[in-house]
Amino acid sequence: MISTGMLFAGQLVQVPGVPILAPASHGGPPRCRLHPGDYRARAQPPFQRLIHSTKGLDRQHVKPGAGPPGRELAVADYWAQDPVHSAAHIVIGSDGTVACLGDLVRDEAFHATVSNPYSVGIELYQEADGGIWEATFVSLVRIAEVLCDALAIPFQVVADPYTGHPLPRFLNGGPTYRGILGHRNNTEQRGRGDPGDEAIARLVAAGAEPVLAGQGQDLELGRARQRWLVGQGERIAVDGLVGPASLAAARRRGYERWRDVPSAAA
Repeated sequence: MISTGMLFAGQLVQVPGVPILAPASHGGPPRCRLHPGDYRARAQPPFQRLIHSTKGLDRQHVKPGAGPPGRELAVADYWAQDPVHSAAHIVIGSDGTVACLGDLVRDEAFHATVSNPYSVGIELYQEADGGIWEATFVSLVRIAEVLCDALAIPFQVVADPYTGHPLPRFLNGGPTYRGILGHRNNTEQRGRGDPGDEAIARLVAAGAEPVLAGQGQDLELGRARQRWLVGQGERIAVDGLVGPASLAAARRRGYERWRDVPSAAA
């Protein structure tokens, strides 16, 4: 029997309603793995989720329903044979199947250059005509908050309008950013279609807080909410870097989502 689930520090996590292939190392299909040249051991836990589309085409459109099965493992096969060392942790296929190729906490996949040490990479399968199937976006949304919760990062996403260039803040990987971003935010080599506007819009519609990261809005909001929590008796840093301690403090005060925590003036 093939194991299912996303792998977090050796533990498989299921997401209701989402078909997830576990890494080969934990009972998944033999093809469901990161090639040895495409990753290394992490030096620190990740605090970003970085979204890609496989082709990066700008002429995107949503294809209704579900597409052909098996695209997610075809991408894994391609990466395994590609002499250029690159791969992402997760691939979401055209029928919504999620392939988890490695340990999201322990493996640093080579998917986004300067952001690799900080991020988990997620690829959305894009067809040759630029289309991405509805089923692919549905699975992205369903695993989104689970990933953030398991990695102890706020469910927020970079929402700065795309100008054709990356945000200067992410040219070094964005080590002060906690949350979700697109590959286009950290590189000149791709473009609007990596991952495209639709993926960001879907996450916002699912409850991710849109932040203007280029202006440091996430840090301002983080500090304001941390100040409020400190005012309630929590002992946490007021630095805008929202991680396990801040999120645990928010939950102790009855807030499951970071965006719902009240703010305190400076």
